[in-house]
Amino acid sequence: MPVIIGTSGYDYPEWVGEELFYPPSLHKRRGDWLTYYASQFPAIELNFTYYGATNPRQVEGMLKRTEPDRRLSLMEGDFSPRPDFLFIIKAYATLTHNITPEWRDDMAHFRSDIQPLIDSGRLAGVLAQFPSRFRMTSQTATYCVRLAEEIAPVRLIVEPRRSEWFTANVRNALAGHGVVLAGVDAPEESHMPRALDHGNTEGAGAFASLPVNYVRMHGRREGSWWSGDAASRYEYRYSNSQLDRFARQLQASPSDAETFVMFNNHRHADAALNAKQLRKLLDRELTGV
Repeated sequence: MPVIIGTSGYDYPEWVGEELFYPPSLHKRRGDWLTYYASQFPAIELNFTYYGATNPRQVEGMLKRTEPDRRLSLMEGDFSPRPDFLFIIKAYATLTHNITPEWRDDMAHFRSDIQPLIDSGRLAGVLAQFPSRFRMTSQTATYCVRLAEEIAPVRLIVEPRRSEWFTANVRNALAGHGVVLAGVDAPEESHMPRALDHGNTEGAGAFASLPVNYVRMHGRREGSWWSGDAASRYEYRYSNSQLDRFARQLQASPSDAETFVMFNNHRHADAALNAKQLRKLLDRELTGV
Protein backbone atom coordinates (compact mmCIF):
# COMPACT_ATOMS: atom_id res chain seq x y z
CA MET A 1 0.00 0.00 0.00
CA PRO A 2 1.58 3.30 -1.05
CA VAL A 3 1.68 5.74 1.89
CA ILE A 4 2.03 9.48 1.26
CA ILE A 5 3.08 11.38 4.39
CA GLY A 6 2.96 15.12 5.00
CA THR A 7 1.78 17.78 7.42
CA SER A 8 -1.20 20.05 7.88
CA GLY A 9 0.34 23.42 7.14
CA TYR A 10 3.96 24.44 6.74
CA ASP A 11 4.17 28.17 7.50
CA TYR A 12 5.25 28.01 11.16
CA PRO A 13 8.11 30.22 12.42
CA GLU A 14 8.63 27.87 15.38
CA TRP A 15 9.69 25.13 12.97
CA VAL A 16 12.98 26.92 12.22
CA GLY A 17 16.09 25.90 14.12
CA GLU A 18 18.56 23.20 15.00
CA GLU A 19 16.93 19.80 15.57
CA LEU A 20 13.59 21.17 14.34
CA PHE A 21 12.55 21.19 10.67
CA TYR A 22 13.60 24.26 8.71
CA PRO A 23 17.37 24.86 8.61
CA PRO A 24 18.54 27.87 10.65
CA SER A 25 19.68 29.63 7.45
CA LEU A 26 15.99 29.91 6.44
CA HIS A 27 15.18 31.99 9.51
CA LYS A 28 14.66 35.19 7.48
CA ARG A 29 13.67 33.50 4.22
CA ARG A 30 10.02 32.67 4.82
CA GLY A 31 9.28 32.72 1.11
CA ASP A 32 11.53 29.68 0.69
CA TRP A 33 9.90 27.53 3.34
CA LEU A 34 7.48 25.85 0.94
CA THR A 35 10.29 25.05 -1.50
CA TYR A 36 12.29 23.40 1.26
CA TYR A 37 9.21 21.59 2.57
CA ALA A 38 8.52 20.18 -0.90
CA SER A 39 12.05 18.77 -0.96
CA GLN A 40 11.33 16.79 2.21
CA PHE A 41 7.75 15.58 1.82
CA PRO A 42 5.54 14.48 -1.11
CA ALA A 43 2.40 16.38 -0.06
CA ILE A 44 1.13 19.38 1.88
CA GLU A 45 -2.28 20.08 3.36
CA LEU A 46 -3.14 23.78 3.10
CA ASN A 47 -5.48 24.90 5.87
CA PHE A 48 -5.33 28.70 5.66
CA THR A 49 -8.02 28.65 2.98
CA TYR A 50 -10.58 27.77 5.65
CA TYR A 51 -10.73 31.53 6.29
CA GLY A 52 -11.39 32.30 2.63
CA ALA A 53 -7.99 33.92 2.31
CA THR A 54 -6.79 32.87 -1.11
CA ASN A 55 -6.94 33.76 -4.78
CA PRO A 56 -5.62 32.34 -8.05
CA ARG A 57 -2.44 34.42 -7.91
CA GLN A 58 -1.56 33.10 -4.47
CA VAL A 59 -1.88 29.45 -5.44
CA GLU A 60 0.03 30.14 -8.67
CA GLY A 61 2.90 31.36 -6.49
CA MET A 62 2.79 28.16 -4.46
CA LEU A 63 2.93 26.09 -7.60
CA LYS A 64 5.99 27.99 -8.81
CA ARG A 65 7.76 27.56 -5.47
CA THR A 66 7.29 23.80 -5.69
CA GLU A 67 8.38 23.22 -9.27
CA PRO A 68 11.05 20.48 -9.36
CA ASP A 69 13.51 22.69 -11.26
CA ARG A 70 13.50 25.30 -8.48
CA ARG A 71 16.76 24.95 -6.58
CA LEU A 72 17.35 26.16 -3.05
CA SER A 73 21.01 26.60 -2.11
CA LEU A 74 21.62 26.88 1.62
CA MET A 75 24.52 26.53 3.99
CA GLU A 76 23.03 23.16 4.90
CA GLY A 77 23.01 21.95 1.29
CA ASP A 78 21.09 22.15 -1.98
CA PHE A 79 17.40 21.28 -2.07
CA SER A 80 14.80 20.92 -4.83
CA PRO A 81 11.09 20.06 -4.63
CA ARG A 82 10.05 16.51 -5.36
CA PRO A 83 8.68 16.08 -8.90
CA ASP A 84 5.61 14.25 -7.55
CA PHE A 85 4.69 16.92 -4.98
CA LEU A 86 0.94 17.18 -4.28
CA PHE A 87 -1.45 19.60 -2.58
CA ILE A 88 -4.57 19.06 -0.51
CA ILE A 89 -6.50 22.24 0.20
CA LYS A 90 -9.16 22.92 2.85
CA ALA A 91 -12.58 24.20 1.80
CA TYR A 92 -13.81 27.59 2.93
CA ALA A 93 -15.66 27.81 6.26
CA THR A 94 -18.76 28.94 4.36
CA LEU A 95 -18.91 25.40 2.94
CA THR A 96 -18.47 23.55 6.23
CA HIS A 97 -19.12 25.67 9.32
CA ASN A 98 -21.28 28.59 8.14
CA ILE A 99 -23.36 26.92 5.43
CA THR A 100 -26.02 29.05 3.76
CA PRO A 101 -28.58 28.34 1.02
CA GLU A 102 -26.09 30.01 -1.35
CA TRP A 103 -23.43 27.38 -0.72
CA ARG A 104 -23.18 26.54 -4.42
CA ASP A 105 -22.11 30.13 -5.08
CA ASP A 106 -19.50 29.77 -2.34
CA MET A 107 -18.24 26.56 -3.94
CA ALA A 108 -18.03 28.26 -7.34
CA HIS A 109 -15.99 31.06 -5.74
CA PHE A 110 -13.73 28.55 -4.00
CA ARG A 111 -13.25 26.58 -7.19
CA SER A 112 -12.36 29.73 -9.11
CA ASP A 113 -9.82 30.70 -6.44
CA ILE A 114 -8.02 27.34 -6.61
CA GLN A 115 -8.36 26.81 -10.37
CA PRO A 116 -4.58 27.00 -11.01
CA LEU A 117 -4.12 24.06 -8.62
CA ILE A 118 -6.82 22.09 -10.41
CA ASP A 119 -5.29 22.84 -13.80
CA SER A 120 -1.83 21.81 -12.61
CA GLY A 121 -2.87 18.22 -11.99
CA ARG A 122 -1.16 18.40 -8.59
CA LEU A 123 -4.27 18.78 -6.44
CA ALA A 124 -4.86 15.48 -4.65
CA GLY A 125 -8.08 16.59 -3.02
CA VAL A 126 -10.21 19.18 -1.25
CA LEU A 127 -10.62 18.71 2.50
CA ALA A 128 -14.02 19.57 4.00
CA GLN A 129 -13.55 19.55 7.78
CA PHE A 130 -16.89 19.84 9.57
CA PRO A 131 -17.55 20.92 13.18
CA SER A 132 -18.80 18.61 15.92
CA ARG A 133 -22.36 19.92 15.49
CA PHE A 134 -22.46 18.40 11.98
CA ARG A 135 -24.44 15.26 12.79
CA MET A 136 -24.69 12.24 10.50
CA THR A 137 -28.13 12.36 8.91
CA SER A 138 -29.46 11.63 5.44
CA GLN A 139 -29.50 15.39 4.85
CA THR A 140 -25.88 16.01 5.87
CA ALA A 141 -24.67 12.93 3.99
CA THR A 142 -26.48 14.19 0.90
CA TYR A 143 -24.86 17.58 1.34
CA CYS A 144 -21.42 15.92 1.28
CA VAL A 145 -22.35 14.13 -1.93
CA ARG A 146 -23.52 17.41 -3.48
CA LEU A 147 -20.26 19.09 -2.49
CA ALA A 148 -18.37 16.27 -4.20
CA GLU A 149 -20.42 16.75 -7.34
CA GLU A 150 -19.68 20.47 -7.41
CA ILE A 151 -15.91 20.03 -7.03
CA ALA A 152 -15.59 16.97 -9.32
CA PRO A 153 -13.41 15.63 -10.80
CA VAL A 154 -11.31 16.80 -7.84
CA ARG A 155 -11.58 14.34 -4.95
CA LEU A 156 -13.55 15.49 -1.88
CA ILE A 157 -12.21 14.38 1.50
CA VAL A 158 -14.67 14.78 4.38
CA GLU A 159 -13.56 14.98 8.02
CA PRO A 160 -16.55 15.05 10.37
CA ARG A 161 -15.95 15.29 14.11
CA ARG A 162 -18.69 13.04 15.42
CA SER A 163 -18.29 9.32 16.05
CA GLU A 164 -21.45 8.23 14.19
CA TRP A 165 -19.80 9.03 10.86
CA PHE A 166 -17.01 6.52 11.43
CA THR A 167 -18.66 3.26 10.43
CA ALA A 168 -18.08 0.99 7.47
CA ASN A 169 -21.61 1.57 6.18
CA VAL A 170 -21.25 5.34 6.11
CA ARG A 171 -17.74 5.14 4.71
CA ASN A 172 -18.75 2.80 1.90
CA ALA A 173 -21.91 4.73 1.09
CA LEU A 174 -19.95 7.97 0.72
CA ALA A 175 -17.24 6.22 -1.27
CA GLY A 176 -19.90 5.11 -3.72
CA HIS A 177 -20.40 8.77 -4.56
CA GLY A 178 -16.70 9.62 -4.74
CA VAL A 179 -16.45 11.01 -1.20
CA VAL A 180 -13.45 9.99 0.92
CA LEU A 181 -14.11 9.79 4.67
CA ALA A 182 -10.97 10.81 6.54
CA GLY A 183 -9.76 8.73 9.42
CA VAL A 184 -8.53 10.61 12.49
CA ASP A 185 -6.31 10.17 15.49
CA ALA A 186 -7.26 12.47 18.36
CA PRO A 187 -7.58 12.59 22.17
CA GLU A 188 -10.12 10.36 23.90
CA GLU A 189 -12.13 13.42 24.90
CA SER A 190 -12.85 14.10 21.21
CA HIS A 191 -15.07 10.97 21.24
CA MET A 192 -13.82 10.00 17.78
CA PRO A 193 -12.35 6.60 16.91
CA ARG A 194 -8.57 6.57 16.70
CA ALA A 195 -6.87 5.51 13.50
CA LEU A 196 -3.83 4.53 15.54
CA ASP A 197 -5.68 2.07 17.78
CA HIS A 198 -4.59 -1.41 16.78
CA GLY A 199 -7.21 -3.42 14.95
CA ASN A 200 -9.85 -0.68 15.04
CA THR A 201 -10.33 -0.47 11.30
CA GLU A 202 -14.11 -0.28 11.66
CA GLY A 203 -13.97 2.91 13.70
CA ALA A 204 -10.90 4.48 12.22
CA GLY A 205 -12.32 4.58 8.74
CA ALA A 206 -8.78 4.51 7.44
CA PHE A 207 -7.90 1.11 6.06
CA ALA A 208 -10.89 -0.20 4.14
CA SER A 209 -10.50 -1.47 0.59
CA LEU A 210 -11.37 1.81 -1.05
CA PRO A 211 -9.66 3.68 -3.92
CA VAL A 212 -7.96 6.10 -1.51
CA ASN A 213 -7.60 6.58 2.24
CA TYR A 214 -6.86 9.71 4.22
CA VAL A 215 -5.82 10.00 7.88
CA ARG A 216 -5.33 13.18 9.93
CA MET A 217 -3.11 12.84 13.00
CA HIS A 218 -4.22 15.47 15.52
CA GLY A 219 -2.22 14.25 18.50
CA ARG A 220 -3.52 12.98 21.83
CA ARG A 221 -3.29 15.95 24.14
CA GLU A 222 -6.08 15.64 26.70
CA GLY A 223 -7.82 18.58 28.33
CA SER A 224 -7.65 21.07 25.48
CA TRP A 225 -9.68 19.57 22.61
CA TRP A 226 -12.81 21.49 23.56
CA SER A 227 -11.34 24.38 25.54
CA GLY A 228 -7.91 25.01 24.04
CA ASP A 229 -6.86 27.22 21.18
CA ALA A 230 -5.46 26.05 17.84
CA ALA A 231 -1.98 25.87 19.36
CA SER A 232 -2.64 24.00 22.61
CA ARG A 233 -5.22 21.64 21.10
CA TYR A 234 -2.63 20.09 18.78
CA GLU A 235 0.41 20.27 21.06
CA TYR A 236 1.55 16.68 21.15
CA ARG A 237 4.42 14.53 19.92
CA TYR A 238 3.74 10.90 19.08
CA SER A 239 6.22 8.47 20.63
CA ASN A 240 8.33 6.11 18.59
CA SER A 241 6.37 3.14 19.95
CA GLN A 242 3.05 4.69 18.89
CA LEU A 243 4.30 5.40 15.39
CA ASP A 244 5.95 1.99 15.14
CA ARG A 245 2.59 0.38 15.89
CA PHE A 246 0.90 2.62 13.32
CA ALA A 247 3.53 1.74 10.70
CA ARG A 248 2.85 -1.95 11.27
CA GLN A 249 -0.89 -1.33 10.93
CA LEU A 250 -0.37 0.42 7.63
CA GLN A 251 1.86 -2.33 6.27
CA ALA A 252 -0.53 -5.04 7.45
CA SER A 253 -3.53 -3.46 5.74
CA PRO A 254 -5.05 -5.70 3.04
CA SER A 255 -5.87 -2.63 0.98
CA ASP A 256 -3.86 -1.64 -2.07
CA ALA A 257 -5.28 1.87 -1.82
CA GLU A 258 -3.13 4.96 -1.83
CA THR A 259 -3.12 6.31 1.73
CA PHE A 260 -2.37 9.86 2.84
CA VAL A 261 -1.23 10.39 6.44
CA MET A 262 -1.17 14.09 7.38
CA PHE A 263 0.15 15.21 10.76
CA ASN A 264 -1.69 18.15 12.34
CA ASN A 265 0.16 18.18 15.70
CA HIS A 266 2.01 21.24 14.49
CA ARG A 267 3.28 22.82 17.74
CA HIS A 268 7.08 22.87 18.11
CA ALA A 269 7.56 21.17 14.70
CA ASP A 270 6.13 17.94 16.13
CA ALA A 271 4.15 17.34 12.93
CA ALA A 272 7.19 17.49 10.67
CA LEU A 273 9.36 15.45 13.03
CA ASN A 274 6.70 12.77 13.50
CA ALA A 275 6.07 12.65 9.74
CA LYS A 276 9.76 11.99 9.08
CA GLN A 277 9.80 9.43 11.87
CA LEU A 278 6.84 7.51 10.42
CA ARG A 279 8.44 7.52 6.97
CA LYS A 280 11.60 5.93 8.39
CA LEU A 281 9.57 3.30 10.24
CA LEU A 282 7.62 2.42 7.09
CA ASP A 283 10.81 2.17 5.07
CA ARG A 284 12.22 -0.14 7.73
CA GLU A 285 9.10 -2.33 7.49
CA LEU A 286 9.54 -2.54 3.73
CA THR A 287 13.24 -3.36 3.79
CA GLY A 288 13.29 -5.37 7.01
CA VAL A 289 16.33 -3.39 8.17
